[in-house]
Amino acid sequence: PPPSRVGAAALERDAPGDLDVVLLAALHRVVRGALLAVPGRHGEEGAADHTVECGEEHDVEVTWSIAFEGGGPYPGWRRIQAAVSDCDGKAFTDYVGRPLSRSGLASFALAITPEEWEKGRRRVVCLIHDPRGSMTGTLRGADR
Repeated sequence: PPPSRVGAAALERDAPGDLDVVLLAALHRVVRGALLAVPGRHGEEGAADHTVECGEEHDVEVTWSIAFEGGGPYPGWRRIQAAVSDCDGKAFTDYVGRPLSRSGLASFALAITPEEWEKGRRRVVCLIHDPRGSMTGTLRGADR
């Protein structure tokens, strides 16, 4: 059975350790290619949604998001998990230029919990980061 807080569980296991609740909430609104910085980590505060420009230091990058259209009931853990699995597969390879298994980067996803579904959040967000630390510039097409 899935954990009760799917998104939080995925982030605690695979994401950089100090992403905060504000940043996690912003992930539901950002677009593919957005670069996000942990608030206060790199000196100046970024935009309200924690996005930064390509030349600035950042911690994670959005590679893809999968939207579940329509209202209706929560689609269930299996459908959410299938979307999360796409983050490590085709979405990662298409964005970075090589499969995750041949990359030094890490991938994780912000999944949708039943509680988030009730609040109107309908997107699984795929993210990547460099486990060695913060990054400057995009990883799109980096082939690493």
